[in-house]
Amino acid sequence: MNGARMLRNRFAPWLNKLPTKAPVASLVILAVLAVSALSCLVPSNARAGMETLQGKERKMSKKPFGLSENEYWSDPWKNLSEFAWDRIGNNIEGIVIDCPDFVALDFRQTLPMLAYYSGQTADLQYAPFDRVAVIAAMNLEENRLLARGAIARDAPPPSPPTAKPAPGFSGLEYLVDLRQATGMEWRPSIYLVTVVMRDKVSNRQNVRLEYSKMSFEDPEVKKFLEEQRRKLPPRTPSPPVTDRSVRYSLQKDSLPLPEAIGITLAADRIVVGRAGEKGRLRGSFRLPVSPADVARLPAKSASVDALPVTAVAAIALMATGSEISSPVVLPLNVPSHQMVTGTPEAPVAVGYFEIDLLKIPALLANPQTYFIYAFSGEVMAGPVLMAIVGEDSLPVRK
Repeated sequence: MNGARMLRNRFAPWLNKLPTKAPVASLVILAVLAVSALSCLVPSNARAGMETLQGKERKMSKKPFGLSENEYWSDPWKNLSEFAWDRIGNNIEGIVIDCPDFVALDFRQTLPMLAYYSGQTADLQYAPFDRVAVIAAMNLEENRLLARGAIARDAPPPSPPTAKPAPGFSGLEYLVDLRQATGMEWRPSIYLVTVVMRDKVSNRQNVRLEYSKMSFEDPEVKKFLEEQRRKLPPRTPSPPVTDRSVRYSLQKDSLPLPEAIGITLAADRIVVGRAGEKGRLRGSFRLPVSPADVARLPAKSASVDALPVTAVAAIALMATGSEISSPVVLPLNVPSHQMVTGTPEAPVAVGYFEIDLLKIPALLANPQTYFIYAFSGEVMAGPVLMAIVGEDSLPVRK
């Protein structure tokens, strides 16, 4: 039995039996015993258990779990007791993740991510991390999003709880291999990692994958690859502007442009999943774009208003459901029809988009409430909620 369960099981009955005005000495003894039990925490590689603690606030290091680079592999739960004491003792709800800043591709085969989820015990039981959490890993160099469930979804679903969870505040820790979980390619790249659980969002962590200094780097190969990258064709609007499920131009009900770098979202709150209905997701943006995605001579659009395209911004929409959390990712290449600002090296584009989510088969096939996020480079927006109600759920008069 790990230290977390030991603490709960051994001392909760005693605490419940204490009179309201228990002698101070008894309380001191219980406090000492609780600290001793906490020091026995020895977590496994997945879930070590629940902790129910009281404690004083302690400062968090720059990296949430205060680990050196090697300790993410050799001793990831080295500081768990102190971390758990802070979160649970001070009733701090939420998701905290941590991963190494650097991974040497020629020495490592895994990319560990530590996650700690704390909150009301009922929340942890009814919306468990291993069934709800989704990893969103943005490749910053390619502006490409990888999104998968944090824990493999091929495991059988857990049995529903048979008893009402005890009141209280708890925490659970997890260790996930990001390489395995997301299917990321094992090559030099930079990722920005986030975990979401429905409407809960973790902190965000950067990680760089590259070869160590012991690996030989051919400067000519590096130069060649950079030249090839510059020759890549610019992005084209996708879905195409001729697709009736999308609109990219300014409309009467378009959302105002963000004043700073960012994305603004709005969604129809409840829609019926049947023929003839629409589930509108509207957005506006002010985003950095690659110089390669800025039109040298504004090209005419194929849309009915024939507005010139000045740049194209890559935006990835991600929807995760209230019942089926496996994420659906919709990559968009959104055209801008307005003047590009910024500098030639760091251009900024603005624009609008509207998409009918009922045209997405994966969403229409699973009526539920969806939590919708948008990602572009380091920018993240959301969630906005859209509930798709199945036609067979509608009341009928018999």
